[in-house]
Amino acid sequence: MPIWDNAKNICLWGYGAEGKSAHRFLSKLWPDANFTVMTDHPEDDTQITPSAFKTEDFDLVVKSPGISLYHPLAQDIVESDTTLTSATNLWFEANPDAKTLIITGTKGKSTCASLLYHLLRSMEKDVVLAGNIGVPLLDQLPAKDLTIIELSSYQLADLHHTPTMMAITNLYPEHTPWHNKSTQQYYDDKTRIARSGIFPLFTSRKNEEVLQRFENRENVIWFDGFQLPDTLETPRSLRGNHSKENIRLCLSILGHLGIDTDRALTHISSFNGLPHRLEELGKRGKYIFVNDSISTIPETTIAALSVYQEQPICLILGGQDRGQDYTKLGNELLKYNIQKIFLLPENAKKIIDSVEGKSLCEMCDSLEEAMQKIELSDMEEDTIVLLSPAAPSYCQFKNFEERGDTFRRFSGF
Repeated sequence: MPIWDNAKNICLWGYGAEGKSAHRFLSKLWPDANFTVMTDHPEDDTQITPSAFKTEDFDLVVKSPGISLYHPLAQDIVESDTTLTSATNLWFEANPDAKTLIITGTKGKSTCASLLYHLLRSMEKDVVLAGNIGVPLLDQLPAKDLTIIELSSYQLADLHHTPTMMAITNLYPEHTPWHNKSTQQYYDDKTRIARSGIFPLFTSRKNEEVLQRFENRENVIWFDGFQLPDTLETPRSLRGNHSKENIRLCLSILGHLGIDTDRALTHISSFNGLPHRLEELGKRGKYIFVNDSISTIPETTIAALSVYQEQPICLILGGQDRGQDYTKLGNELLKYNIQKIFLLPENAKKIIDSVEGKSLCEMCDSLEEAMQKIELSDMEEDTIVLLSPAAPSYCQFKNFEERGDTFRRFSGF
C-alpha cells in the first residue's frame, strides 16, 4: 500500500519506540484512521492479542522490528490482502528524494554510524543520524547533505526501498532465532538490499561471508584497502585493529563524497565512544573495570582481548545460548595473561568445554555473584576486569544496556 493511499483501519504490531513513532506519523497523515495496537499483553480495549487478529479487519499493519518476519501471523498477513509494512518503509516512502546511507553489519555499525556523523558534522555538513541507534527514523526529517541510517537485520529483512549508498561492516553468525533459526537466512536478510541494487556499497574483503556475496558485485568500494597514516593517533574510544577498520570504512565513505580525508582525520581525536563498547569505567583497588556488554558474539570478545594483550585479564563470559561456536575463542584465550574466567548462564557449560585452561574457570549463577567473587579474588595489580560476554543478555537481562549498567553499578562507578 503506497503511503498516499488512505488507510482507515491500522494495526500497530508492537508498541515500543518505533511503534509509537509510527503512530504519531500516521495520525498526522490520516487523522481519521482507527488505530489498534497488537501486543501479547493488552492494556485496554484499543489493544488486542495476536490470537484476536483478523486480516479482514485492517487495511495496514505496521510491524515493529523485534517481531520476526517469520512469525506465522506475519506470513499470514503477507499472503492476505492486508498490507504489512514497517516504520523504515514508511520513512523511505515519505522521503523519496533523500540522500541516504544505510549502515549495517553484525558488529561495529553503531560506532561507524556515530563516527561518520561526528566527522561530517566536524566538516560542517548538514547530516542526520537515526534508525537502530536510538532515534526512530520517522521522528527525523532528511538532512540536506546525508541522512545516516543504522539498520539491523530485523529492519532490513522487509525493506522495499534502496538507499543512495550502503555500508556493511562485517557478517558473523547472530540473531538466528528471529531469522527462522537459520544463520544463512540471517545473512540473506542482512544483505538482501545490497544484493538487489547497484548503488555504491562499502564493505571489506577481509570478511569471508562478505567476500563470498559481493566479490562479483558492481560498484563495490572495498574499504579494507584504505591506507591510514602511520602517525595516526586514535582516542581511547577507538583502540584496537577492529577500530581501525571502522575508521577505514568512514574515510572511504568521506572520500567517495569528495571530502578531504586528511582534514577529516584531524577530528577523530574528539570522538567520544559509545557506552558498553570497551568502555573503561575506571580503576578501583587493584582492578581496572571495562564494560564491553555489547559483545554478543565470540568474534567481538576476541577483538576486545587483543586490545588488552599486554595486561592481565579477568574475563566475564556467557549469556543466552544461540548455538554459537566458542572453539576459536577458547583457543585465543591461550594467547593472553588470563587470571580468571567467570562464566554466566545459560551457555556457561558450552563455553567451558571450549576452554583449554578450565582450572581458571568458575561458574556463577549471576553477574552479581561473579562480581562478588572478583572482589574476593587475589589477582595481579592492574588486572583488567573485562565484561565481554560473547553472548546475548536476554536470559537474565532486558538487553545489553541493562547488563552493562548492572556491571557498572557492581563495579562501583
